[in-house]
Amino acid sequence: MKSRITETFIPLAVKEHIKHLKENGKAIDCDNFIKRCLCIYSSTTSYLEKWTMSLMQFKVFKWMDIQKCVPIDYNKVEECITFLKSLNVFIDDVQLFDQLQNLKNLLAFKMIHISLKNLQIRHNASTERVFSLITSQWTKERNRFLLENVKGVVMVQFNFKQIC
Repeated sequence: MKSRITETFIPLAVKEHIKHLKENGKAIDCDNFIKRCLCIYSSTTSYLEKWTMSLMQFKVFKWMDIQKCVPIDYNKVEECITFLKSLNVFIDDVQLFDQLQNLKNLLAFKMIHISLKNLQIRHNASTERVFSLITSQWTKERNRFLLENVKGVVMVQFNFKQIC
């Protein structure tokens, strides 16, 4: 809202109507309308500030928004502990500190390994390719194949038509 006041924001559709009214000789009415719009913006801003003032006491919990990827500062956590103690809520600060360190480690791990989600194979085409290469070689003894045998069969089948 504050930026609407500083920029004197008026929607484009309204600006078009104001332009037509100014062309018809109603410039004074248009100026009064714009002033009233800015007045509405400022009164809305003051109303919102008045009614959100009671929520300012909870500003100490702002650090809990871990979606912003801002490092967690223990001093801000101490402010929360102090606030909660003033409301007669007991917090074990030693255990909280340990849990906070675990959370930091988890978030750091998540940030480092977030790209691993994109590396996971989403299909089984390579497995199906191996099965199609060794299908003709499987007999009743197929369950007794060692990994080295399967690897050898796949290598021979894959490279059979290659020129040496």
